[in-house]
Amino acid sequence: MWHAGRGPRPAGGRTSLEEDYLCITYEHEDSAPDGYFLTIQAPRPGNPYGEQSWSVTIEQWIPDEYDSDGEIAGAHGDTVLECVLAERPTAGQLASLLTLTESGPEQMSKWAETHVGEALAGTAFIVTSHDDDH
Repeated sequence: MWHAGRGPRPAGGRTSLEEDYLCITYEHEDSAPDGYFLTIQAPRPGNPYGEQSWSVTIEQWIPDEYDSDGEIAGAHGDTVLECVLAERPTAGQLASLLTLTESGPEQMSKWAETHVGEALAGTAFIVTSHDDDH
C-alpha cells in the first residue's frame, strides 16, 4: 500500500518519482507490454513548458519495434485520458488512487474507457479529455 509521507510504494507494481518533472508514474507488474500506466503530475509554476495544474493521466504503451521472435522490443507512451484538476488533490486522494491501481492491470483498462465528464471509478477525478482512438 502507498503511504503519504513515506513515499510512493504501491505493492504489485513499478512506481517512479521523477523529481525533475514533479510526477509519479505507476505501472502494475502484471501489465501487458502494450498495457496502461498512470501518471500523477504536479504543477511546475515558473516553467514556461511545465504543467500549470495538477493532472492524472492514463497512458498506454504503443509498440515501436519488435525483435526477431515478434516480441515487443521498444514502445512509447500515448495519452489515453487526462483529468486536469481544478485544485490540489489531498494526500489521501492520491493514496486512494494508487491503492486502487494495486487491484490489477484491469483497473486501468476499465478507467481507460471512462468518458469526458465522468469520474474515474472509485475516485473524485473527472476526465477532462479522452483520445477516442484507444
